[in-house]
Amino acid sequence: MLLYSRSPDLTVVRMEGGDYLVYDRRRSIAHVLNETAAFIINQLATPKTEEQIVEGCRLEYDGPASEIQSEVRDFLRKLCSLELLCTQETDE
Repeated sequence: MLLYSRSPDLTVVRMEGGDYLVYDRRRSIAHVLNETAAFIINQLATPKTEEQIVEGCRLEYDGPASEIQSEVRDFLRKLCSLELLCTQETDE
């Protein structure tokens, strides 16, 4: 089972207007996230599986489960490619 968590090098700040600034201190790069993306990255303050993240999003937002799962999976891949997430394999 794969656990995702946000990099300890990130600072997440809510800006005026509802967007969030995510600053990667290690790479000195800032990213702007919308509220939904920030919801996901804030869930990852503690390690979670993809299924747990999808369930959190399903409870927070309306939408077909398959669409939420697909969007979460794509977003996790994007965050990993930007090196904003840490992953850990577990036997559970």
